[in-house]
Amino acid sequence: MREAEQTQDTLTAEDEIERLRRRDVEREAEMERLRGRLDLLEGIVGKMANLVYVHDSSTDCNVFANRELAQMLGYDEEEIHAMGADLLPSIFHPEDAARIPALRALFATANDGDVVPLEYRLRGADGQYRWMEDRCVVFTRNPDGSVRQTLGTLQDITERKRREADERLANQAVLRAFLDHTPALMFVKDLEGRFLLVNREMERFTGRSREEILGKKADAFLPPQGVRNSEDAERRALAEGRAQHLQIVPRPDGPVYYQSIKFRVEDDEGAVRGIGTVAIDITAEQQHLEERAEHEAQNLARQAALIRELASPLLPIAEHVVAMPLIGSIDEARAGQITEALLLGVSGHGARVAILDVTGLRQVDTHVASALVNAARAVKLLGAEVVVTGMRPAVAQALVETGADLQGITTLATLRAGIAWAMRR
Repeated sequence: MREAEQTQDTLTAEDEIERLRRRDVEREAEMERLRGRLDLLEGIVGKMANLVYVHDSSTDCNVFANRELAQMLGYDEEEIHAMGADLLPSIFHPEDAARIPALRALFATANDGDVVPLEYRLRGADGQYRWMEDRCVVFTRNPDGSVRQTLGTLQDITERKRREADERLANQAVLRAFLDHTPALMFVKDLEGRFLLVNREMERFTGRSREEILGKKADAFLPPQGVRNSEDAERRALAEGRAQHLQIVPRPDGPVYYQSIKFRVEDDEGAVRGIGTVAIDITAEQQHLEERAEHEAQNLARQAALIRELASPLLPIAEHVVAMPLIGSIDEARAGQITEALLLGVSGHGARVAILDVTGLRQVDTHVASALVNAARAVKLLGAEVVVTGMRPAVAQALVETGADLQGITTLATLRAGIAWAMRR
């Protein structure tokens, strides 16, 4: 019985040993797989051109990096040792170092999975600053949820920045060439009215160099009225986005007319940063319009004079005899024209008899009767006699009813009778 129990215990121990051995083998195999994966990961990270790091905020240092940042920037071991803990602060560009508190604040509010992109400059061993692009994510957190570690990749983007700068310079060169070869005035002001950009035509217009104009306000170059007109248009452009106005600039040799278009200048976020202006010299067109308007006014004046002549024509019938046939209606303006034309005709022709023929008048009322009487009296003052012809019964009755004083005025029924009477004088 005891031997059987001993045999059973031996078998149980051997089974346990075998189980433990198999477990160790499995663990060793798992460790080998993990080492293989770790070697693969380290190989991948080690071959990456970018610097990969894990930064611990509690110690403010990297707990992992696939290469040394200082070596990436060209520092040797002695230089790294000499800078010690001040390595990173000492090589940050001063302008970028001032942004570090704000950058840390970004991490404090970052969510898991949020990529925080950063760009800053670090000084290399050659003394030149190199641009770095840093893309970070939250790696681990403290029990209270605050960020403990961040995982980031750091890439040298100096060449990209240089290409971008070259492109900007090229674009600026193209823009400058475009601005300087356009015949229009082109400029941009800030919201305080100071010039930020001007073209060559603006230099020619003001008689000052670009350096003398930039940073100045328009009242240094334009008369007060012109400045007020321009500022009114700029206020409209700020309110509406765009405004047009005619700018008249006085010059010793005559005014210069500019058709101006003003518009808001906005940044990438849509914030208004200034007011742009394109002003085209339209003096020649304006002078043409004024000349055309003057020509049209002269034509209208000639037409009006012709109409007056047709409305009150004066016809020389014989020596010392003139006749004026009246047709249509007579208003106050035409009554004055009749009197003026009659007086000029009598005086100019040396007439002794003036015939007013009313055959063609539409109606004779108080106003017409008064006009006839006044014209006759004015002619008599020049020493001539007046004969009114065309006295139809209706006209005679109308003159009587209006109470017109025709004393001293000869009246006859027809123009023929009037001419015959005048020829006998």
